[in-house]
Amino acid sequence: MEKFSSLSTDEIYSYLSVFHDDYIYAICELLRRGEPAEKIHETTKVEELFIECFKEIVEMEVKLKQSKDSHTLKEAKILGFSDAVISEI
Repeated sequence: MEKFSSLSTDEIYSYLSVFHDDYIYAICELLRRGEPAEKIHETTKVEELFIECFKEIVEMEVKLKQSKDSHTLKEAKILGFSDAVISEI
């Protein structure tokens, strides 16, 4: 989400210190930047299990940017990526 890609990592953590309805997008942006799930959990109190699920989605985004071979596409579909989302990546 463009809103978070333009913020610094510290600004995103600050934003996450209070609940917002777009929390998940901020968490995913931190994961894209390689921030550890434990640190995100400490700030947000979101269970690490859920953060790890978000991380799987972010990792699939990276895979799709690198290759859209049949195996990767099948994995993406299993994770719930729609054709429209896959085509945008």
